[in-house]
Amino acid sequence: MASTSVDTYSAVKALVMKSESNLSKLVPDEVKDQIKPALILDQLHHQLKNSKNAEKLMACEPATIAAAIKYCCQMGLEPGWGNGTPDVYLIPYGKDCQTQLSYAGELKLARRQGKFKNVYSDVVYSGDEFEAWNDMTGQHFKHKKVGFENRTTENIVAVYAAALTNEGDPYLEIMTVEQIDMLEKKTRKGQSQSPAWRDWWDQMARKTVLRRVIKNLPQSREQSLAESLDNQSNIIDVETKEQNVKQLTTKDVIG
Repeated sequence: MASTSVDTYSAVKALVMKSESNLSKLVPDEVKDQIKPALILDQLHHQLKNSKNAEKLMACEPATIAAAIKYCCQMGLEPGWGNGTPDVYLIPYGKDCQTQLSYAGELKLARRQGKFKNVYSDVVYSGDEFEAWNDMTGQHFKHKKVGFENRTTENIVAVYAAALTNEGDPYLEIMTVEQIDMLEKKTRKGQSQSPAWRDWWDQMARKTVLRRVIKNLPQSREQSLAESLDNQSNIIDVETKEQNVKQLTTKDVIG
């Protein structure tokens, strides 16, 4: 009999609620009031019923979906309701549910550090007016968006990220489409392109360049863990009656 959203959700909920206390302890202190296992379960339930990946998610082993929820708790981020850009993409690979940090999630982690007055990333499209320069006062750029009808992936020419620290130090990174594609291919190490890159290229590109800017300052434990687990399967200590699935833990990744 084919799995239903009710069957899958019930199995995942049983695994998560069994470890709810431990999962709650994993949530970073800054967001303990906002991020709770029950909230993430609600968002999963909505995705299993309404997202475009619903059928494929339902085919995943419940233990791997529960592992993805644990990842969200560790990061203090949400998979979302299936509308707009989530903090974390839930990506089905056959029976394995994997996670991929989104641009929005990367931005949240950066802002949570409290080290920036402002930090963001954006896309430069063909026809936009963009210039960047350095002088003795630091890095500067100007971006004027032109021709909003041309804002498709095919018309992207570059992606940049900018940050201003609390001390007033500016940081700027710019990458062309070719540079980003080259880095993405190198990162996946010969494997097929992930659904996140295939379906949300601009968002993943913004995350890539943003991460380069953030590396100019010490990273938080969540950022270090997210970067280590990106483009990997991240089944993290999920216990079931049938199996104990263990691949990477926070301790394994960042000591």
